[in-house]
Amino acid sequence: MSMYELVKQFPNFIKEGIEISKNFQVKDASLDIKNIVITGMGGSGFGGRLVNDWVYDRLEVPITVIQRYEIPSFVNERTLFISCSYSGNTEEIISATKQAIENRALVIGVTSGGILKKLCEDNNIETIALTSGLPPRAALPISIVQLIGILSKYKLLKFDLISQLEIASKKLLDLSQSIEKSAKKVAKAIYNKHIMIYTDSQMEAVAIRARQQFNE
Repeated sequence: MSMYELVKQFPNFIKEGIEISKNFQVKDASLDIKNIVITGMGGSGFGGRLVNDWVYDRLEVPITVIQRYEIPSFVNERTLFISCSYSGNTEEIISATKQAIENRALVIGVTSGGILKKLCEDNNIETIALTSGLPPRAALPISIVQLIGILSKYKLLKFDLISQLEIASKKLLDLSQSIEKSAKKVAKAIYNKHIMIYTDSQMEAVAIRARQQFNE
C-alpha cells in the first residue's frame, strides 16, 4: 500500500486503534503512579511526543519521553513505563525496557511482535498487540490511541479523549474529499519552495509531524 493510501486510511486507523484499546485490560489499575515514561524511536515513538504535548497541562503526574538506551534514574515501582516499538526489535527500546523491569517499574509493551513481545511475555508484562504489516510512521494513529487508552485506564486523565478521537475519526471520514482537495492545493502552492513552519510550544510535535509528511 502506498503512503498516499496509508494517509487516506488515517481515520480508519484511529477506529482500529480504539477497538484494540477497548479490548486491552490493565493490571493494578489502582496503583498510585507518580510519573510516566514513554520510550520509542522514530515513527513508533513519535506518538509519545504528540500525546505529551496534548495532555501535559491536564495531567496530574509528569510524562517523560525518552529516545535512548538508558532510562532516567527516577524510574521505580511507581513509574508507568510504556515501551513502544512497532517492530519489537528496536535496540534502544529493548535496552530501556530491560532496565525498567530491573527497576520494578510498571511496564507495558506496545508492539506488533519481535523481541519486545517476547521480553514482555517472559516477564509476565502486559502487551498491546498492534496490527502488523504497516510502516511504523503509518501506524501512528493506532499507537496514539493506545497511549491515551493506557492513561485513561489508569485514571490518569480526568477527561474522555477516546470519545474525542471517535468524533475526530468520523469527521475526518466525512470530510475526506474536501481534505484531499485542500491538500492538493497546498501541494501546488508549496511545490519547489522552502517551507518554514512556526507554532507555539504545545503544537511543536504536530509541526514536526507536518514537516515530516511534507518531506515525504
